[in-house]
Amino acid sequence: TVTEDEDYETSIVQTAMAFIADQEDAESIPLLMELSSHRDSGLAASAVRSIAKMPPADIDASLLLDRLKKEDPVSEEDLIAALIVTLGELGYIPAADELVMIAEDAGASAGHRRLACVSIGQIGRESDYQIVENIYYESDDAMLRSYALAGLAEFPGHETDDILIQALKRDSFWRIRVTAAEKLSGAEDDEIGDLLMYKAANDPVNHVRICLLY
Repeated sequence: TVTEDEDYETSIVQTAMAFIADQEDAESIPLLMELSSHRDSGLAASAVRSIAKMPPADIDASLLLDRLKKEDPVSEEDLIAALIVTLGELGYIPAADELVMIAEDAGASAGHRRLACVSIGQIGRESDYQIVENIYYESDDAMLRSYALAGLAEFPGHETDDILIQALKRDSFWRIRVTAAEKLSGAEDDEIGDLLMYKAANDPVNHVRICLLY
């Protein structure tokens, strides 16, 4: 097996893990969990991403949280990113404190902070909504703000249409308008539908118009 064999092709193993994940077969979880601790961090990151597609009830996400706390975010940047995303996809509530710490840490990796904002929203702990909202309104990092907006839209039980509408209408950063457009797409509201059609025809940035056409 990969866990014992020194002679393996990483890309082939990663392809196999992606196939396993697409099957959503709970019997594969022990293998993926074992691979998530592999010494090859690229392989480990792929295993973690595959775990995100598995039934959450069958996964001991505490092991992933422990790994997130233990690994060096600089030398293991991709693995940390995969752990942040997967803990959000799994909706693992005990990870919320660690993810909030990452999102609020100005010295943390910009990419990790962005992903943490979305995962915090996916987990949806009520007390964290204000934290992500503050990042959206107060950060000077426009890219971080776009992820914070995406995170706000993930919180269950929160009506974020007004925030998204204002972002699509008025925000000067096109990525934030793209995020707002993506989150508003499919809304069963005539006023929102009219706004989306208007922006598809008139937004000054091509990326926003294209996003609204597909």
